Amino acid sequence: MPREPHSILFLGRIAPVKNADVFIEALNALRQRGVPFSATVAGAALPRDAAYEEGIREQVAVAGLIGQVRFVGAVSQQEARRLYRGHGLYVNLTLAGSMDKTIFEALACKVPVLVANEDLLREIPEPFVTPRGDAKTVASRIESLIAMPADMRSALCEKAFAQVVDRHSVSALMAALENEL
Repeated sequence: MPREPHSILFLGRIAPVKNADVFIEALNALRQRGVPFSATVAGAALPRDAAYEEGIREQVAVAGLIGQVRFVGAVSQQEARRLYRGHGLYVNLTLAGSMDKTIFEALACKVPVLVANEDLLREIPEPFVTPRGDAKTVASRIESLIAMPADMRSALCEKAFAQVVDRHSVSALMAALENEL
């Protein structure tokens, strides 16, 4: 499946800890700068976060992003794979202190990522990690990754994928367990 140029995916539970509001602010900054993009928000909120999700949808409308941002709700694992493979960039703005599996799923699908979890600097190349989770910085990083030559972005993605396999595959886990025993 070919990747949609300048397409950005935000996939995961819609919750304050995921910073979807910062993502939408960043998209608005990109729109104001004239950066072409389309974005997909995949996921649903838990009942306790329903008001937050409604606020995100309202934020999209107020920012005039309705034509550029689409919401697809909760998706199956198979649909998630299709979404990763169809987008040019995956954004995850969960801050340090958590290990979000969607980041590794995206890398396994060889889609470039932008993450706000600085703990992952040991795991993935620096251009894929935003030093702060504020909207202006996120927008600048997204713009840089979108503008990066495809071969360079692909090489970084391959490097990140190799690091994920090296450190997080079943084989790596088995070796680590074997060393502990």
